[in-house]
Amino acid sequence: MNEQRKSYRTMINTIALYSNGSYDVRDMWNMTLPHIEEIQDVIVDKNKKESDATKAASGRTTKTF
Repeated sequence: MNEQRKSYRTMINTIALYSNGSYDVRDMWNMTLPHIEEIQDVIVDKNKKESDATKAASGRTTKTF
């Protein structure tokens, strides 16, 4: 039970940290666990896409005329 609470707190704090202020900790305590997991999955997916885009663009050079 204690591990579940710790995991829940960790998810909430992570979302609050990486959502750029979109989600407040107090508001997330009123959300259901599936909702919080969904938000966390979206943030992870967004970060992966940004990382992939950065890696794909890093090999390109731009020419100015």
